[in-house]
Amino acid sequence: MEASLQTARNLVLEYSQLVREQDMEAILATLSHEISLQIPDYPPLTGKEELKLFYEQRFNQAEYTFELNISDEKIVSDLYFINGIMHRTTIEASDRSTEALDFSFILRHEDGNLKIWQMRLV
Repeated sequence: MEASLQTARNLVLEYSQLVREQDMEAILATLSHEISLQIPDYPPLTGKEELKLFYEQRFNQAEYTFELNISDEKIVSDLYFINGIMHRTTIEASDRSTEALDFSFILRHEDGNLKIWQMRLV
């Protein structure tokens, strides 16, 4: 079980690195076909195409980085839960802001591979 949690943790950390690098093709490869994203002040997003459009807009609007601090992880049935706090810094023109958000990633197997199925930030 520990090896499975390590694989899930590594996928979440890889995803965060890919977002920092703005590697759209690799980002999409980590996601389930049924991916959903819920973040504050934004309508829920569902599916890879909606997330692709979301990230393309974000990448064009501002530079941002974030650091994930994982505080809890567990497996329930066939779902993997990786939770913690994200410190996100956004840089737009001359403005720089940082915020801390609780995150929850839920992963599951799809076509034999572990994929990120749901992401929530609050």
